[in-house]
Amino acid sequence: MRVANPIGYQASYDTESILEAIRFGKQNGFQAVELHLLSPNFQPERINSAERRAIRDENFILLFHVPTNFSFFIDDKIRLATIERLKEYIDFAEELAAYAITVHLGRSMPLATQGKTLRTWELWYEQEYERLYSSLKDIGTYMQGKRLFFCIENTSEMRYPLSYEVLESLLPELPLYLTWDIGHSNTLDHDEKQREEAFFLRFLHKVKNVHLHDNWGKVDEHNIIGEGNINWGYYLELLDSKERVLILETRPRELAVLSMKRLLNVWHHNNKLTK
Repeated sequence: MRVANPIGYQASYDTESILEAIRFGKQNGFQAVELHLLSPNFQPERINSAERRAIRDENFILLFHVPTNFSFFIDDKIRLATIERLKEYIDFAEELAAYAITVHLGRSMPLATQGKTLRTWELWYEQEYERLYSSLKDIGTYMQGKRLFFCIENTSEMRYPLSYEVLESLLPELPLYLTWDIGHSNTLDHDEKQREEAFFLRFLHKVKNVHLHDNWGKVDEHNIIGEGNINWGYYLELLDSKERVLILETRPRELAVLSMKRLLNVWHHNNKLTK
């Protein structure tokens, strides 16, 4: 089985600079790195023009992950400020000739009542639908003409019924794309997993980034490849494409190196994992 996909790792708390992240990737046989913008070391304001030129000159595949405290479901003033900051991240990634930027939709707010939790989307469905639709349409319009892929990841908020409705409406008409986190899908119960996988199979042409990490089907553990029950051979064959980057989301980064070795074993041994 050939290896078509570029393989990368995610840099976060264990990396001091973007250039260091790139050099670690090159030294360890990766072809890409996803930079998590939770790290203050990767913030646009910290990277001067000379560093930006040096980063571009490395000619290495870059991806970005937006901080996970963003939300498209909250109060309009905060939501709109979030979108403006997101556009600044998009411009930064575009300037560095990055391949993709990934975002979580952000959670609808919880309300505890009588021993259970309600989400605001359950109470005010139409308003939350409109907020999400408006937010993604704004971003999708902003992305027109850009080389960068704006990708939405399958975290819990993507599974709200209104989220599926919005995405199914906007994905066909706007330059919005997907990040498929295989580990996240594996934690779902049977029916929800089938629903999520059916969605991704329907929009497989929109998947530009894939997050890889293992677990035993219950908790999002971010284990190294092989420390779980995911059928990697199936997914690698399904997602085989030079236009999809595979990001090993195991931390610290040394574990991503081990995960890559195990992943390559899947390819080299006819889709069977050997440790």
